[in-house]
Amino acid sequence: MPRWKTDAQSKGIEYEIIKNNFISSKFSIRCNPSELREVVINIINNSIDAMPDGGKIEVSIKADEDKVSIIISDNGIGIEDDIKDKIFDPFFSTKGVKRSGLGMSLSYSIMARHDGEILVDSCVGKGTTMHVKMPLFDEEVEQCDDKGAVVIESLSANILIIEDEEVILDMMKILLESRGHNVFVSQDSSVGIEMYENNMYDIVLCDLAMPKLNGWQVAQFIKEYDTVRKRTKTPIVLITGYELDADNIDYKKEGVDFILNKPIEFDKLYKIISDYSTAGL
Repeated sequence: MPRWKTDAQSKGIEYEIIKNNFISSKFSIRCNPSELREVVINIINNSIDAMPDGGKIEVSIKADEDKVSIIISDNGIGIEDDIKDKIFDPFFSTKGVKRSGLGMSLSYSIMARHDGEILVDSCVGKGTTMHVKMPLFDEEVEQCDDKGAVVIESLSANILIIEDEEVILDMMKILLESRGHNVFVSQDSSVGIEMYENNMYDIVLCDLAMPKLNGWQVAQFIKEYDTVRKRTKTPIVLITGYELDADNIDYKKEGVDFILNKPIEFDKLYKIISDYSTAGL
């Protein structure tokens, strides 16, 4: 609301917000409410960016067979055909340095984890419509089907993330916490090492290129410190935007257990954490 109302009105800009089918519609879905809110906010922010001089945002809800859709439309500048397929790519942005390019990528990841999807319809000069689709949830069937219920067990890990880029750090924290993990963060590698000295973690995610101590140095410290306190070595995932020759680098000798490239493939990261958690917890 601050963007489309308070801030906008202070600049003499008017946005019209239209809500359809909110009173008559009531559908059940399984979701993380804060994550779904994040998706909606990201889409609305994109709509506002597409209408710098004001405009109309229309939000509606409808069910279609076994899915329910949140439909958000604007009458902004629209999206060029040649970049429609790129808007969900990490770090892709048409807005320059004022936006990270992670909002829609994060939204796409959230919807994928909810067995949902985001579809985009857009016409240059006329506007954009985003369809957020999620499976309907039949509470009665779930409650009665005790024998056939599928239980998914997940282990909660204590994760330390050392990353000096705030936007990446925030995104990793949000996504990992949404999966039930306890996440502790530091933008300073020296502070991260102090946190490790004073606490116990199940896995450490560390950026390679950082001021003060780089990722290799952090990994070496953790390896030596675990030896001193006679603890089984803590798994370390080194995250880097550089192309490392992992086949010819003896990274395990340096205390690194896995190298993950940027932009981060979160499905791969989830699997790494799950594998190490299952083995160590």
